[in-house]
Amino acid sequence: MRKVVRPFVMGALAVAVAGSLSAGVSAEEKKELAAGEIKTIFPIGPMYDPDFDFAIVALPTMLNKFDDKSSTSWTRITAVYGSNDNKNIALGNEWYFGENKFKFRNYLGFNDVEITQQDYFYKQGLQDVGTETTSVWGNFSYQILNDIYAGVSWDISSTEMQRNTGGTYQTLVNNLPDNDVKNVGLYLNYDARNHKMMPTDGMFLEANLWKVKREATGGADKFCINASTCYPLPAGKSPNQTYRYETVKLDGRYYKSLDAETTLAGRMSVVYNTDEAPNTAAVFSRIAQGFSREVLGRGAVALEGQYRRWFNSKWGAVGGLAIAKALDANSKDMDGLYYAGTLGLRYMLVPESNLALRIDLTQSNQEEEGTLLYFRVGESF
Repeated sequence: MRKVVRPFVMGALAVAVAGSLSAGVSAEEKKELAAGEIKTIFPIGPMYDPDFDFAIVALPTMLNKFDDKSSTSWTRITAVYGSNDNKNIALGNEWYFGENKFKFRNYLGFNDVEITQQDYFYKQGLQDVGTETTSVWGNFSYQILNDIYAGVSWDISSTEMQRNTGGTYQTLVNNLPDNDVKNVGLYLNYDARNHKMMPTDGMFLEANLWKVKREATGGADKFCINASTCYPLPAGKSPNQTYRYETVKLDGRYYKSLDAETTLAGRMSVVYNTDEAPNTAAVFSRIAQGFSREVLGRGAVALEGQYRRWFNSKWGAVGGLAIAKALDANSKDMDGLYYAGTLGLRYMLVPESNLALRIDLTQSNQEEEGTLLYFRVGESF
């Protein structure tokens, strides 16, 4: 619990700074943009999450409409700098055009971050791992029915480990491989939510079916008993391989408004990789809030539920529970159900657009990173 004392202090500071930043900002006008009209906004403020610690984030954003019958499109630069020196810079967009018949979403980003990751070589628990990742992901789709889009999607990344030249043979970052991953395939999306940022009613379904090529190089090719006694890894056990497999990724969400102030929200996340994938391909931190990279598997599945309640026009609270399981876990010790409870606060920044800050404290039954804190803009799902 002591590990979250500082995050709580930094989170409180973040709230104070965010409140001062938003206090003098006039409410966004509630109107539709005209075709060809462009509006720019430049939000900047603090955030906190397990990867960036206390961070400053800038989100210069351009809003526009390509034609009268299309939804509002956005293009955004994201710049994050954490107090732990972790950095992220990205360019993203979601465009609707051709009278809403076409949707193009894309993200191009660079991360320079040190993360914690499970040591599955020498069983030393979570270790610090420095990484540099360049990634591009997105989809291009066509509206085949009302609220339903189908098309192609991609998720391509290159991750290099920042190896410790003077590190010991058991340093995890010196044993992990660099990874070049190419996911390309089919995309299907159904979105009938009443609001994209803070929905209170409706359903969202997204499915990706990918062919994957993962090239792993530069990792450990031997296992050491001590600094001078090492043995080659058995055939097929070296992380330095080229993997080819298929992935099914599902994200389903449902929102039900109980009254004007109360919403029930549920989410199901599934990542299924075929047997040719490494059993480190899926991590819990990517499929549900409240989990770190402590648990690894060939695939993963998670269910989340949240009760969201606004007390007045400014403040609200959230309670929730997430359940997750690794599919073909990397270790027998991780082959079980994991739980994460959530207690959170909400502070409404812009009522006209339902833009709110969130602070969530989560507690899970993970062994090492059981307590996590999140401070961001927008809901967790």
